[in-house]
Amino acid sequence: MALSKKGLIVNTIIAIVIAAIFVLMASSILFNILGNIPRVSGAIVNPTKVICFGGGSDHTVHCLDKLTGNQVFQSGSATNWQDENAVTTPALTKDAIYVGIGGRVCASKIDGMAKWDCKLLQTSGSNPRIAGSIAIGRDGLLACMSVRNYYTDSGKTKTFPIYCLVTESGNVFATVNTNNLHSTAPTFNRNDLYFGAGTGSICNYKVENDGLVLSGCNVIANDEIPTNIAVNESGDLACFGGGGDHRMHCVKTSDRSEEFAVHCNAWKGEGSDGCKAMSTPTLVNGSAYFGIGGRVCKYPLTTKGTQSSLPSNSDTNWCTSKYSHTIETGIAVNESMQLACFGGGEAHTVYCVNTTTGAELFKIRSGAWGSAKAATTPLIENSTLYIALGDHVCAFKLPITGDKYKDFEKRYNKQYDADADQDILWPECAEFEHDIATDFATYTGEFDENEASSV
Repeated sequence: MALSKKGLIVNTIIAIVIAAIFVLMASSILFNILGNIPRVSGAIVNPTKVICFGGGSDHTVHCLDKLTGNQVFQSGSATNWQDENAVTTPALTKDAIYVGIGGRVCASKIDGMAKWDCKLLQTSGSNPRIAGSIAIGRDGLLACMSVRNYYTDSGKTKTFPIYCLVTESGNVFATVNTNNLHSTAPTFNRNDLYFGAGTGSICNYKVENDGLVLSGCNVIANDEIPTNIAVNESGDLACFGGGGDHRMHCVKTSDRSEEFAVHCNAWKGEGSDGCKAMSTPTLVNGSAYFGIGGRVCKYPLTTKGTQSSLPSNSDTNWCTSKYSHTIETGIAVNESMQLACFGGGEAHTVYCVNTTTGAELFKIRSGAWGSAKAATTPLIENSTLYIALGDHVCAFKLPITGDKYKDFEKRYNKQYDADADQDILWPECAEFEHDIATDFATYTGEFDENEASSV
């Protein structure tokens, strides 16, 4: 029976409503799908030619060409992710980059394509983030990290398991339950994984074929460990800053017993008033370079016991004069160039000293930039010094041959023209929306471009 005109109109309206509902549902599904896809653009192509870092509140990891400063790759949070800041130092390998954005870890191949879908590692608490950095170990097969949550209502920091993922698939290989204790970013030493946990403990897990096996934990510091764990070239010593216990500690990796410590609490006027050990040591050629309070020091790794007085400066151990702010960055060291560089934090200055004497060689200041904290460990590579000052990243050719005091606002009350400085590598410093929130990641291993292009 044929429908009446009125019936046709009703059916048409019903069909339109159904179609509209379908379109809305499809749009919502599509929006949710697209809203959980990270914002990735560009390609690294050759990992030996880029430096990468997290942009903090811009929710993005950036990679710049080392020679030009141009951005070649970025990986940012998806639109549906909330408060996902890029505060984790990424990890570069010969074929991929691993980034932490909030409580997620993502992997991209050097051609810019996703290696695997981003993994949400922690869902409880507020503002989760991967602490410090991502460690790549066991011949590149594992990526390990510590996930930390900030509980803004109480101001307390809680840390949950350490995760180790299979780099090829992103699948979880093993976790370590730290029982809500603070933990540092993990560090690999061959088939051993080290991290700080709780109030001053250093822990060691063996990496076995079927997971992680606890070797032991030793209480060394009297405060939560705020730095990463550094392991020397021979793998027999691990060193770290003890934060509020005013000591830089070095322990034997074999049994985690303390080999020596440098204690600044007894240094005149530099004890409980702010002499904290907040700097991850750099261990190179048998020496430890580290910040302690407002000074940077060098001690041989053959030191024994607790050193509680300022050293008589020599070519084997020294401490600089006291700077205006606590040194919280790591120390970039190139002994062949006799150069050790570090950030001065709220002093808005990067300092470089002589590795033999500790004498200051030159410094770089941000000047009038609105955002200028020197909170990133500098990078010295291929006769180039890379630094971050607030929301800027800059590159200088080494050795510095021009003026030893570089101020991007003025130099000795004269206007400073960065473009005219013979030491500036890039045409201008790269500027971003927010402060650089991590250290630099770089890859210095072997890389075959022909092999990479054929994969």
